[in-house]
Amino acid sequence: MSEAFNPRRLRLGRDLRGHFLQELAARVGVSSRSVRAWENGTATPSDAHVTRLAEVLAVPRAFLSAVEPPCVPPVLFQSRGRLATGQRNMAMAAGVTARLLDDWITSRAERSVPDLPDLSTLAPEEAAASLRETWSIGDNPVPPLVPLLESHGVRVYSLGHPVTAVDAYSFHADNVPFILVNTATSRLRRRACECHELGHLVLHNTARDSDMRTKEMEADVFAASFLMPEEPFLQGAPSTHTIDAIDEARRTWGVTATAYLRRLRDLEAIPEWRYRDLSAASRLRDESTDPALAGDPDKSPFLERWLASTRDGIPGREAAAACLRVHLPDLDAITFASSGPMVA
Repeated sequence: MSEAFNPRRLRLGRDLRGHFLQELAARVGVSSRSVRAWENGTATPSDAHVTRLAEVLAVPRAFLSAVEPPCVPPVLFQSRGRLATGQRNMAMAAGVTARLLDDWITSRAERSVPDLPDLSTLAPEEAAASLRETWSIGDNPVPPLVPLLESHGVRVYSLGHPVTAVDAYSFHADNVPFILVNTATSRLRRRACECHELGHLVLHNTARDSDMRTKEMEADVFAASFLMPEEPFLQGAPSTHTIDAIDEARRTWGVTATAYLRRLRDLEAIPEWRYRDLSAASRLRDESTDPALAGDPDKSPFLERWLASTRDGIPGREAAAACLRVHLPDLDAITFASSGPMVA
């Protein structure tokens, strides 16, 4: 081998595919003890075993001898139901890959400097109003979110199939904020998820005495308040509470009918009994359509431009994959370009 085997790259590759240690060992044809020793760095796989590991993990052989992968701090996942270990590992591995790509791009391109304020001392509603003012949104609907976030230095990457159970998550790494959002969800749900994660970034970047459930509730309140500020929201609320009127009104704010209805309830602008009557209808309405905010690119404009450019005669997409030592589908999976990574 021209480069030394890196144990942490083996663990990253296993997590990318969502394999348990025993599963990988069986596919490679070795004992679980051998794979554990390779990952711990107490033993080194033979040249033939490195080749087999790369085949099983569907990564270039060079992936297993690349630079030390960066860390992703503990995160709160937006997920639907109980999150399986394999899904959690794949989602976290996508974050590590996003950090690697981001470091590579940042060393070659001018990026917006992160300028997210620390709003951890404010209540979620106050934090949302403060950020709206800071970003000069006023009482207007929030514009397309990914370009807005990127203009303030937030790195936005995607999660694709087979990471189906995680809607989104966020973290700070070296004072740079990251959001990873699932491309398999509807565009308006994705918009809400991005706002939820923005709430975590501005409210929970510093140590705070609150548990996971409290933080999730605070991020939910922030997202609703940021997307639908109380005063203009109530001024534009329909006088008759029918599903058609709610479906029409929610378009102003770029939210789902379910989110709009819940906001009416939370602001006590609709009787509880009427809210319950309309809840099922709003969910059905959301499931039957995939409405989106006009002009929303639904992807990262920065990544799209960068990966379509040519650097030293090499297309950016191919250059990035070569730098990461991954196949193109794995790059596409985190850059809004496909539905998922390589399947191993």
